[in-house]
Amino acid sequence: MDGDGDNDGRADVLAASAEAEISGAVVPSADVDLLSGLPDNLLVRILLCLHHLHFHGNPADYAEAARTCVLSRRWRDLWVQIPVLVFYCFNPDGCARVHAALACPRPRRRCPGHHETPRAFNALTALHLKRIRIDGQLILGDSMFPSLHNVLIDNTLGLVDLALSSRSLVWLKLSHLRGLQRINVEAHSLEWLCVIHCLRYNLQVASFSMEGLKVLRWTDRFDPILVNLSEMPHLRQLSITHFIPYGWAGHNPNQDCLRIINHFSTIHHLELVVSIESDLSGTESKLECITSLPNIEILSLVLSSHGHVIGASVLYLLRMCTGIRELSLKLPENSEVLNTCPLNCICDQQPNWRAEHILMKFLREAEILNFRGEDHELDLVKLLLRAAPGLRRLRITCHRSFAAWERLSEDLQSLASQETCVEVSQVMTPPQP
Repeated sequence: MDGDGDNDGRADVLAASAEAEISGAVVPSADVDLLSGLPDNLLVRILLCLHHLHFHGNPADYAEAARTCVLSRRWRDLWVQIPVLVFYCFNPDGCARVHAALACPRPRRRCPGHHETPRAFNALTALHLKRIRIDGQLILGDSMFPSLHNVLIDNTLGLVDLALSSRSLVWLKLSHLRGLQRINVEAHSLEWLCVIHCLRYNLQVASFSMEGLKVLRWTDRFDPILVNLSEMPHLRQLSITHFIPYGWAGHNPNQDCLRIINHFSTIHHLELVVSIESDLSGTESKLECITSLPNIEILSLVLSSHGHVIGASVLYLLRMCTGIRELSLKLPENSEVLNTCPLNCICDQQPNWRAEHILMKFLREAEILNFRGEDHELDLVKLLLRAAPGLRRLRITCHRSFAAWERLSEDLQSLASQETCVEVSQVMTPPQP
């Protein structure tokens, strides 16, 4: 295509002829293909310019570039090197024809005979099923997966009955199995189990046999009549989400949470996510529903407070487990607004918590993460120092926004006993998304 809009290429030839006459060179004829002699990268740029020319003028699609392959063998494969191909569809009838073609019955050829297919995945160690539909029952067993170590089933529809029996399985995560009614897990070597929103609505029976389990993460309904958990003598950690300190009247949001916690007489390490909503207007305290907790050695509280005072909630939980040896408090990493708590908010309607005296004589180590230096955070640290006379180590990792973190160590060391080592540091880098 030449500059005057014709497709005869004469304008380029005439320009070359005029330049050649001036220089005395031999003038090529109009039939000579000057473009094909250029390197591939330049020809690709020409095709790309052709695409942009049509894009800003009359709409065209990738066919404009593809049609150049008929010019010569030299151009045949150039268009596929274009870095940008735009597929336009301005004719809805074209889409209709495609859908109609796809809907047409396809001819099938059936060959009689018996074909043996493998019935077992002998080498498979990890099976992940995500965002799929399973009609009815799903059975996973040693006969099909003899080497299975890792199973993830997430976000399914149609699954009614799940049966899993494995001697090799060590890791299992079940999440959002909508419509599940029956589940039976027999995995005596299982070490890690996570159950998230699978048993809440349609459950008829759930059975878990996993004597070797070490870590249990539970975010789901727990009805002892419907859910049967085997003995777990090797359990090291129980993680529960979410514990709600404040909620609406007439509703107990912590029923399932407390049921599974009290299923155990002793918990080596309890991790509890404490969630305080940003707007607490019209709510009431739900802390009184906790009357007892099992024997706990290590308590980890992950606090999502939305700027509210956490002292009263933490103190109430500590009263229920004064025999802990280690305590970890993880304050919110990202609080968009720290001063959202209104005057006379329910989270601080019992300000006398700051002067409370509890005895935690077995507490030896405590750590606080994302400390910002807020008054109520500092009051909580002082309470811990008073409550734990045998505290040997207090580690505080300050939030990157806290500028006075270096002076904090001296201030707290003056309040602590001589046997207590106070370590204060600061994390400067934000968490990875």
